[in-house]
Amino acid sequence: MSISDFYSTSVKSTHLDMFGHVNNSVYLEYFEWARWDWANKNNSGFEDFLKAGIGVAAVRVEIDYLHELNHYDEVIISTFCSRKGKKSFTFTQKMMTGNNMCAIAHTTLVFINIHTRKAIDIPDSFALILENSIEVK
Repeated sequence: MSISDFYSTSVKSTHLDMFGHVNNSVYLEYFEWARWDWANKNNSGFEDFLKAGIGVAAVRVEIDYLHELNHYDEVIISTFCSRKGKKSFTFTQKMMTGNNMCAIAHTTLVFINIHTRKAIDIPDSFALILENSIEVK
């Protein structure tokens, strides 16, 4: 992984729920922020995709919550492609604070024609970026 595959943020008081830790729905936001950060660092073409009538939609999100996050925690999220198909791909993201793995998310996204709302093949330029992001085990 390269440095561009990491996103960091800190827990704010507005992210906390009535129990004093980060609400589970905020984890989902953190993961989305990290995916957009990854996209911005790895590909500046989303505006071009939109002009061409192409978008990306999340079709599945699975999150394993492993450790709570608290006020002022520094959060680091790694993002990488774990699966690339013809029309869809999956990002796996790992959220850490200190030495604690807090959550792991698997998000499946699909490229769509924004006018017909139908799935389309992953554009070749983005497919190459995904292939370069696949985690090697």
